[in-house]
Amino acid sequence: MLKQSIGIVLLSITVNAVAEPKTKQQAQTPKKSSPWALIHQGEYGKTLIQHFTGNEAISAEYPQVKRFAYKYVYTYGVPSLKIEPKGYIQAIHLINCAEQTRAYEMSQRFKPNGIAIDQDGTMPVYFEPMNLETPEDEALYQYICEAKS
Repeated sequence: MLKQSIGIVLLSITVNAVAEPKTKQQAQTPKKSSPWALIHQGEYGKTLIQHFTGNEAISAEYPQVKRFAYKYVYTYGVPSLKIEPKGYIQAIHLINCAEQTRAYEMSQRFKPNGIAIDQDGTMPVYFEPMNLETPEDEALYQYICEAKS
């Protein structure tokens, strides 16, 4: 008898919860905004970035350098890198706006569900010239270096 009563109560609660209409406030609750800014989207994927330091220098050694998080989400994946469609690379990049160079501090590959493929993605910091003729590098440079803060 007790099990039947508990079952009826649970069924009643479930039916009431499902049947309850959304209130106006519930229906209009905005989604959380993403900390990632989409800066470029092409056929093979999209580039998102997130500022860490704004206009602050990250060290005395690199006074013009800005640090930011970088994410590239692949449309089709890259089998040779073991990245599935909608998988992504997430990294910490440094950009020297004055010299138009970029370095990688850390980089990891991820499955579409957010599980890391690489456990340690630290890299030696080595600045390479940016190719501002490519749409992605141009968008990145404009967003990080030319944006008014």
